[in-house]
Amino acid sequence: MSWDSFPRLDDIVPIERGVLEALASFSPASSPTAPAISTKPPRQFPRQTSGQGLGQTRPMQGNDWGTFDLGAYLADMVGVLEDDWEVRGELINCVNGMVDARELKLLPHDPKFGSRTQVPCRFIPDETRYSAPPLWKQTLKEIFPEPDGVGFDKVDLLWQYFGYVLLPDCRYEASLWLLGTGQNGKGTITETLQEVLGEDNVSNLQISELKDPRFSTYHLQHKMLNLSTETSGRDPLSTEIFKKIVSGERLTAERKYGQKYEFVPRVKIVIGLNDMPVIPDKTEGFGRRVKLIRCDQKFKEGDNRDPDRKANLKKKRELDGIFTWMVSGLTALLANKGFKTGARIKEDTEVFLDGLNPMKEFFKEECEFDPEYSEEGQKLFDRHKSWCKENNQRDFAKIRFNNELLKEPGVRKKLDSYTRRVAFSGIRLKP
Repeated sequence: MSWDSFPRLDDIVPIERGVLEALASFSPASSPTAPAISTKPPRQFPRQTSGQGLGQTRPMQGNDWGTFDLGAYLADMVGVLEDDWEVRGELINCVNGMVDARELKLLPHDPKFGSRTQVPCRFIPDETRYSAPPLWKQTLKEIFPEPDGVGFDKVDLLWQYFGYVLLPDCRYEASLWLLGTGQNGKGTITETLQEVLGEDNVSNLQISELKDPRFSTYHLQHKMLNLSTETSGRDPLSTEIFKKIVSGERLTAERKYGQKYEFVPRVKIVIGLNDMPVIPDKTEGFGRRVKLIRCDQKFKEGDNRDPDRKANLKKKRELDGIFTWMVSGLTALLANKGFKTGARIKEDTEVFLDGLNPMKEFFKEECEFDPEYSEEGQKLFDRHKSWCKENNQRDFAKIRFNNELLKEPGVRKKLDSYTRRVAFSGIRLKP
């Protein structure tokens, strides 16, 4: 065995180089703003304790390399908790430097940036004014061939969201949903994104696993993307946890045989769907976190498809070009202070969300709204039941139905002055 083939420490324990570089540069004498290094001898390597306070680690016992937590160990040494580590949101760490996404400038690596995650691609300055590389552009045109600017709007949203994945915070509170059945290009899109980011920066937690987040959410820590592909319509989504992840709110996690801890997720969510999912939460809070792209193209056998397309997209030069294109998408996102979507994207998203809540469709087809209107509650409920039967939808129990009515703007519950029965103002049935 030669020294070249001998395993290094970071082959045994995944050391985050940005942390080690920053640690090496900390010196109170040379940098008065740097965190103070403890003068006491370093402890033994701790077991998994991520998210604990300083001084709460416990010594490694026996051969515990599998549960070694470098982040907790270094936090104990330098006196800085993980959540307090400075993050420069406009700077993206890649192979050849730090990219300033606001100005599209390439800066040299420097421990002062505190970066702990690196994308395994190179930024190519002035790459044809940061447009998509030719093969990737051709692929997107084939997946989204719709005329009248519809295909362009879908690619434009994809460009913005791919850029958003690079942002180390969740300020825009958005998830991307790719909806479509059959051979439609979803897999090519998601595989290419994962290849650009690198497998170490991607988790593959399925949305159904969020039902029991106790031993699942830790998979999302330190990840840039969670990719849930080929999600079944029978897989229910725990929207409470989902909304927290998308908004970057603090989560509680636990590894088996370990202690509970908390962390702030910075992961972005991309979900591939073949059909409508099971989502009990139909509120505006869920809907505003959804960005939907319908993948309506149908590729068939014998369509003269390039069998080497996916392999060619994974070539280093192509991935570097896609990464550079993603950075420019983040530049646009930051400049616009959020996502800009076309009319068709908004319409598709509204239809998708309405499909999750059949009450929305019932209101559109069967009801009228005005402050002067009023309708007896039993009549509304009876029409709802018959409409659900005609449209093969599951009807609500009466209490749930009344609660859904009251969620509509301007609808109020009252007692009819003549019949003394429950009625609702602000709504009536269509003739």
